[in-house]
Amino acid sequence: MARQLAEHTDYAPIEVAYLELAAPDIATAAAACVARGASHVLLLPYFLSAGTHVVDDLRRCCTELSAAFPRVRFELCPPLGLHPLMLHIVRDRLQERLPSI
Repeated sequence: MARQLAEHTDYAPIEVAYLELAAPDIATAAAACVARGASHVLLLPYFLSAGTHVVDDLRRCCTELSAAFPRVRFELCPPLGLHPLMLHIVRDRLQERLPSI
């Protein structure tokens, strides 16, 4: 997804990060963005809902990153699941298996 986004948009730099259990972590990816000249970093949670990770963990990451890089603006985007187009995606997936819906 990140590669496709980079190929089809002017957003740069784009870094993939993981909250836990994989690398790079969010702090490492954010530092890479800052090192590449970013002055505004958007954290886009690849989650379907605003659960504990989004509400607590990612907000805490934004606060910690803002303290570590005071000249950079860190902003948390809403999770994907709240977007109205998700209904169309879910419906398309269902119709792939159950064309009569």
